[in-house]
Amino acid sequence: MKDFKESDKTEKAQPAPTGTQGRQVSSAVLTEALADFAPHRKITHRTGTHLNQYHGVAISPDGSKMLTANRDRTARLWDIATGQCLMVFTGHADELRRAAFLHDGTRAVTTADDGTLRVWDLATGACSLVLAGHTGIVTAVAVSPDDRYVLSGGNDGSVRIWSIATGFPERIIEDGGAPITKILITGDGVSFVLLSSGNDIWRGSFSDLRGPFPIARGHFPSPFRDIALAGDGKVVAAAWDGLYWFDMLTGVRERVLSFESRQPYKVAVTPDSERLVVCCHYGVILVVNHKTGVVEKELTGHRDDVTGMAIAADGKTLCTVSLDWTCRIWNIDEGHCTRILNVARNLIDLSLSGSGVALAAHDAGGAAKVWNLASGAVRVVIPRDASALAFLGLPDLIAAGLKNGKVLLLRRQGVTEEPARILEAHKSPVDRLVPLKSGAFLASCAYDAVKLWDVEKGECLRSVSIPGRPAALAVDDDVERIAVSCVLNGDIFIFNLQSGARTGRLKGHTWPKISTYVSIRSLHFTSRGSTLISSGRDGRVILWDLATFSILRSVEEPDTDIFSMAVEEDEHHVLAGTVKGSLERWDLASGRREVLWPGLGQPLLSIVLSPDDRRVFASLGDGTVRIIDRQSGILLCSLLNVDNGFFWFTPPDKHAPEGWIWTDRDDLVHVVEESAEGKVLSAIPLADERRRTYVRTRNNAAMVRARLQGLDEYERLAGGYTRALTAKQRETAIQPIPLLPKGGENA
Repeated sequence: MKDFKESDKTEKAQPAPTGTQGRQVSSAVLTEALADFAPHRKITHRTGTHLNQYHGVAISPDGSKMLTANRDRTARLWDIATGQCLMVFTGHADELRRAAFLHDGTRAVTTADDGTLRVWDLATGACSLVLAGHTGIVTAVAVSPDDRYVLSGGNDGSVRIWSIATGFPERIIEDGGAPITKILITGDGVSFVLLSSGNDIWRGSFSDLRGPFPIARGHFPSPFRDIALAGDGKVVAAAWDGLYWFDMLTGVRERVLSFESRQPYKVAVTPDSERLVVCCHYGVILVVNHKTGVVEKELTGHRDDVTGMAIAADGKTLCTVSLDWTCRIWNIDEGHCTRILNVARNLIDLSLSGSGVALAAHDAGGAAKVWNLASGAVRVVIPRDASALAFLGLPDLIAAGLKNGKVLLLRRQGVTEEPARILEAHKSPVDRLVPLKSGAFLASCAYDAVKLWDVEKGECLRSVSIPGRPAALAVDDDVERIAVSCVLNGDIFIFNLQSGARTGRLKGHTWPKISTYVSIRSLHFTSRGSTLISSGRDGRVILWDLATFSILRSVEEPDTDIFSMAVEEDEHHVLAGTVKGSLERWDLASGRREVLWPGLGQPLLSIVLSPDDRRVFASLGDGTVRIIDRQSGILLCSLLNVDNGFFWFTPPDKHAPEGWIWTDRDDLVHVVEESAEGKVLSAIPLADERRRTYVRTRNNAAMVRARLQGLDEYERLAGGYTRALTAKQRETAIQPIPLLPKGGENA
């Protein structure tokens, strides 16, 4: 078990100086004080990374930038040399598939499962054109050399030739054939080549309205997975048994290179046509001499198949994206990976310690983590295969459910967690863990049963069979009954823990109109044990009478899809997290609903209240946890789930117009230079003194920690700090290089 120690920078940090007294500074003054003081331009930053698997990648014509298309519905523009994120493009309604740069280097186009293409301004991030017409997923895209046309192909089997000037298709090729998987345009802009999943390769012409004409059709030992232009009027196709070369005009097969043992499925050709880059199954990439067919280098590192790749104009920079959730940049001359871009994975099933000083969760990648809310540091307690996680009532004890069905009890020893006991709990992955307030018992559930455990003895006290895979579980404080909802079932089942008998079935939730496997996601026994609260994706929160198994009260909003729930201490108010991203407060007595926090458009996957009910911790579908003041609904701060280290950040406010950060991963602070009009000019290199000053000034543990505790403490601390910073700026305004004060408790 790896020991992730807390950062020395957070341990040694000192409170920020309050500085000189003075009037409150304005956002404009502070923005100037925290910028690089260059006229007509400013330095700002972006945080975060992609949140899901990569589908596509493209490299700019000058080879300096990379565009990635991701299942998280966004595209990101990256500086290849520094790894800094320059821009985030949002607007597609579904996951992105492919990306391509226009040859002028100022625009790019993306395709998505929503049936559209979007053209983006790379300097501002604005969408300048939406190309709609496909009836399904847009799977392929190419741009003509003169930037007049964008060609797209889709699962609907059509190819559309779009005019960039008008935004309308000038030609549509609809033969009702198989889905189009790849489109290429020749360097002279005269012809284009298509690959369909029906194992056909076609050649078309912009000027000839007949056709397209077949290059290769049908009957080959293995289906073609990809194609590339090989120079001299040739097309090379990748199939599992090898590479095939065809003459574009005649369709004659001129050459076959066997790679049957490797199973190639993607191919690209360097601009000088000297080398091929071939992706083979299980993440292996081969660099092959085009003339001789000899493998010159073998690139390894991806743990799953590559979904997209691009070669820069220099012929040596290769960018690949994979199902292993990474993007890699390679130097194929030297045969090694120069940079890896990871994703931030969503956090599931938040749990707070009894004292409220630690937050635990497992993420979509199976890592179980614990954040110290005082020091900010994170510890990975289980690197993979975690499926549930919860703090127990006993001091320093955490329970982790695993995908192999076991439950691991971990006891905190200093700054690490050591295994205290392993429970041989289930035969299938543990879906839920519910600790009881007494701390002596733990309930676990999986596909086979719900089990009650004596934590100290490690004994299974009860086992209750349930009618399917559990979706939600609750246990009453007296440890007499359990309530469970199941996948593909809209009812709630009540069981007696002593006998294992089913004592009731609650019917009242309706199956939601959306396509889902789970209707009821949250259950909560009240302290009296006589009532139960449930929330469902049908937009209902129901209070049940467990004596009669009837509905006492129901609050509903049919247009609201409730994904998560937390119950306040008075047990009359319920916090509901919605799929649309809002955090709402529902009053079970009056039926009144209010939006506590409008959200960011990402679903609230899990919510939990602090022990004093002052703060709400909500995990969003963007890889973050947002901490919200329950009384005012103000967002206090956020943490980003990164692979190694910790990353906290705050929203912009009058003291910090771009927000504060607190991290030991300042490489994830993407610092860019913008014009006065907000156009991106360039990434600031990691070694640049302007970047170091910018990050040092904003990387301030004291400010983030103060916001985490509440706005009153933050106002006191931040007001003094910004006044001191402004005074220092005035003192050094005449100096050519500003000497900004280092922020207190800089992490």
